[in-house]
Amino acid sequence: MCGITGYFGAGKEVGKYLFDSLKRLEYRGYDSAGVAFVTDEGVEVRKDKGEIDEIQEKLDFENMEGNIGIGHCLHPETLVCTAAGDITKISELDNQKILSVDFGDVEVKNGRKQKLMKHKSPDYLYRVSTPFSDFKATGQHRVFVTEGDGVKEKKVADLNGSELIAVPRRLPHSSKSTKKFQDIPVERHYELDSELRDRLREARERNNDTRKDVERRTGVLAGYLARIERGERNSVEGQRLEKIERLYSDLNIKDEAEFTYLNPVDFPSEPNLDLLQIIGYHIGDGTFHSNRCIRFEDERKEILEEYSSLFKRVFDLSGKIHDRDGHFVLNINSKFLVDWFEKNIPDLFKLTGEEEIPEFVFKSSKEEISSFLKGIFDAEGGVASKARQVYIAMTNESLIKKIQYLLLKFGILSTFRREKKRRNWNDSYKLFINDQKSLKRFKNHIDFTAKGKQKRLDKLIQKTENLNFRYSSSPYKMNYLYHNYLKHTDVST
Repeated sequence: MCGITGYFGAGKEVGKYLFDSLKRLEYRGYDSAGVAFVTDEGVEVRKDKGEIDEIQEKLDFENMEGNIGIGHCLHPETLVCTAAGDITKISELDNQKILSVDFGDVEVKNGRKQKLMKHKSPDYLYRVSTPFSDFKATGQHRVFVTEGDGVKEKKVADLNGSELIAVPRRLPHSSKSTKKFQDIPVERHYELDSELRDRLREARERNNDTRKDVERRTGVLAGYLARIERGERNSVEGQRLEKIERLYSDLNIKDEAEFTYLNPVDFPSEPNLDLLQIIGYHIGDGTFHSNRCIRFEDERKEILEEYSSLFKRVFDLSGKIHDRDGHFVLNINSKFLVDWFEKNIPDLFKLTGEEEIPEFVFKSSKEEISSFLKGIFDAEGGVASKARQVYIAMTNESLIKKIQYLLLKFGILSTFRREKKRRNWNDSYKLFINDQKSLKRFKNHIDFTAKGKQKRLDKLIQKTENLNFRYSSSPYKMNYLYHNYLKHTDVST
């Protein structure tokens, strides 16, 4: 436990306000304290061990000038990292070396504690109940109460039960995204009967053109034209038929054909769980193969079968899965669908390394964010049994940080590091989750689609329950602590 306070104001009295705030927070931390504030030369730090008043006499907090600052006081329950790698309470330190920041050169160094203040804790705590909340505190804890037309501070020990106390209240809030998708123009299609199809074929043959000749001159694919002529396709897109008629001026079949506004795709009007999962997978391992095709690739066919069913539920489109050199490819062929994504979610068209999570994802409900994360972990995530971690690796550092932020919405702690590039590969960033609580939360809220990954995650959670030590992630590069500190420290086994 500790106390943290900050100040931002128009005046120059940062020291006065920080000192006053630290005094009010002293019950939360009375072993040491420090402040950092902005000056014309940069950031100045003043800190020392002892009680707030003792430090004030030595460092003169009150006379610091500035309009931005932060203060911090420590409690004996505060955890610190020793040079041996142990996580220990300040009150339990003996003569171990601990890691701390030297603000002189802004480097992490190890050193022994110099002074530890001990105070007797109060004999009992007060319990304060209101219609909106219930909390326990020491008698010195201050709360805001109404008095007359204003608000004043009052110690909990001085409350008589008749005051109106200002307490936080959870307000009803809907995190549902307000994103609304736009429709795309519906293209007119023409129905061709057998007579009109024969006239189309005869016009091509009179000019001694093959279907490939037509494709080169109009852009209408030879296979598409073949299906029309054979009657395997009854409708023709208006733009394609116009190109063919311009090629054969004597054809004139469009005026005789019946037309319909055929839209072969059902477009959602707003985000939903299945769409968010598709978006997540696409950011991880999807591409727009052409202006008519969305392509997903994976080594496991079961994954692509699941995402094919998602496309069917969201857009009423069926995809085709192909086996290609030991892995599988899912193609969703629809120009309408590609146009819809380009109009409504253009972030998906960015190049590798520049990917962005669409802004509306951050404003979506937790259930929708969960689906999005499941999609992106399906594409790029995995379970490392030996390292005891769930991980995801990508080349975009900004994207990794945003995934880390979204995981925090579920209480899932993670850290990441930069992986050195291999030959012909870009640097990548690996985010990993390895503490037991976060692994369980990942399982409960996100999980994987692949059954193999689900089983490995279940085994990993079971393994972590049997450990007699706890993982603690540190935001340093791999082996940084060892090479800089532990290597030069005697650590008993």
